[in-house]
Amino acid sequence: MDLASKISCGIDNVKYADKGGTDPWDQKKYLNIWVCNLALDVLGEQVPFVLGFAYPPVGAPLFPPGSLPEGYEVNDGVVIHYPVFGINNPGIGTLAGLNDKGRTCTHEVGHYLGLRHIWGDGDCTVDDGIADTPDADDSSQAEDPTITCESLFTKNTCSEIATQFPDMIENYMDYSKEECMNMFSQGQINMMRSMLEGPRAELVGLPASIGSVEKDGFVIFPNPTGNELNISYNSPVQYEIAILDVLGKAVFNGRSDVSKIDVSGLNNGVYFIQILGENQAFSTRFTIQK
Repeated sequence: MDLASKISCGIDNVKYADKGGTDPWDQKKYLNIWVCNLALDVLGEQVPFVLGFAYPPVGAPLFPPGSLPEGYEVNDGVVIHYPVFGINNPGIGTLAGLNDKGRTCTHEVGHYLGLRHIWGDGDCTVDDGIADTPDADDSSQAEDPTITCESLFTKNTCSEIATQFPDMIENYMDYSKEECMNMFSQGQINMMRSMLEGPRAELVGLPASIGSVEKDGFVIFPNPTGNELNISYNSPVQYEIAILDVLGKAVFNGRSDVSKIDVSGLNNGVYFIQILGENQAFSTRFTIQK
């Protein structure tokens, strides 16, 4: 289903409180993810309308003029059908064995960062705009959970094209069995990075100097910092503290008796600090700039 059809049928209502959904946080500064029911009742059975969808950044070069509906940017964000969100979701039902690895969200974030489907949404004559992804006649839509990944590795739907490699069924931007998915190509990585350095730059960028961040009684300073990050808050409750890099990898873990964190060993860039208590959570970004 194309993006214009999704909008016309009201599938974006989940993003509006006055339409029964939830309003987004600032879409220029946050990646919003809505997890909801995207199924329709068909003869008494819940049939997924789609498993997820997302819109690319304004100006994403892989989407030609006219391929996106006018005004789509106001609906920016990612929407995921709840049974396929996360790994081994207990609500997975009939999608078990096909969509139970949480990679629907990975796929949709790929769209959010400017990627098209691996088959270019067309036949062998249509390209996805990424040089190192082989052409394919269509998606590798999996319908039988018993099919093994190994049996698909030699699948080549565009074999009549000279020097054509097999379909990249292991790519996150295919529709293949999620167990088979494990990679983005280097060209896709470069495209997503260019979106994060261009139209999505506010997601990871911070002003050059904002001094400190204060929220919910917590104060983090200085920001940016070069060697040391200070934490100030007044609470008798014990908290867990974690610092994550932009890939979500924990680079520091500690407890609430820590008031200063040595970050001198970390590279320049944007990081996230999370302070988690039993009934309260604080999270914000900070920059290391030496």
